[in-house]
Amino acid sequence: MNNLFVTYEEITRKGVGVLNEDAIITNPKVNLYGALDGVSSLVPYLNTKKETGGFIAANLVKNYFESVTDPRSLMDHMIEVNDLLREQMVFANIDLRKKEELWGAALAIVRIQDNGVEFIQTGDCMILAVYEDGEVRPLTWKQVSHLEAPAFAKWQEGITKGLNSQTELHETVIDTIRKNRYRANTDGGYGVLNGEKDAV
Repeated sequence: MNNLFVTYEEITRKGVGVLNEDAIITNPKVNLYGALDGVSSLVPYLNTKKETGGFIAANLVKNYFESVTDPRSLMDHMIEVNDLLREQMVFANIDLRKKEELWGAALAIVRIQDNGVEFIQTGDCMILAVYEDGEVRPLTWKQVSHLEAPAFAKWQEGITKGLNSQTELHETVIDTIRKNRYRANTDGGYGVLNGEKDAV
């Protein structure tokens, strides 16, 4: 990897939440890059620094991967950081049996090697390969599409009924969102790094 030259750009945009729960991983020493989308609990949580669970999770994972120096696989590192996330939630008295209380992060991480790439992905974070001839090829698939459609339909139904505040519309979809949380890290569900053993 001595002659490998990598260029990159990074951008995030804060959503509607209190904090920007996105994070970018940049570790050029080992050619490791990634994007994280923090997932806050459905039960309101703020620590003493006024940080949400999604912000804490995304930044814990970011800091971990930016400190990686050894050649273990991304899967091995994901197992370790998932355990660290679980420890953080236990320390914060989060009930790990209730998925609506868990913090998490969807992720897309790539390690560029001399003869290819190693990557790992969960949730709706995507990895696309852009070739020199301009061809774009998805390397991953959006794991939550089949679960988002019913929530979007409920949201649209609320708009059709005349609801126009985010709070009112959120109430129309919260039951669907809660059900979807219990499909995290299950067959037919989606992957998310949230401290559960099944996340790996």
